Amino acid sequence: MWERSDDSEKENRIAMEAFTALIRVTPKMPKTNEINSFLTDVVQIAHNELDTPTYSRDEVSTYVTAFYEALHLYALGLNDTLSAGHRNPNGTQITRSMWGRTFSGIAGDVTIDANGDRLV
Repeated sequence: MWERSDDSEKENRIAMEAFTALIRVTPKMPKTNEINSFLTDVVQIAHNELDTPTYSRDEVSTYVTAFYEALHLYALGLNDTLSAGHRNPNGTQITRSMWGRTFSGIAGDVTIDANGDRLV
């Protein structure tokens, strides 16, 4: 929200004018039981463990699911690298094991092509 209770009326008017040019683009989240459960867990953890104010699942940033899937991908790559016998894998080895794969993410299938790009 653009308005702040601790700012002057003049500062809030300036902020309001600045926000008239704002366009917020967010990806649409699927409406599945899995994503609903995940978002409910995120809200619950934020409230209980981080002492944040209560907010709804609709207010959870899409970056949360992207970060979750990125961490999942890293774990898959690390496990594959360790399984291949690399006792102390470096970043290049882990990254290359993340490429050219598809896995089930929180919002559906996630595909990483042979160049390391995510195909949406």
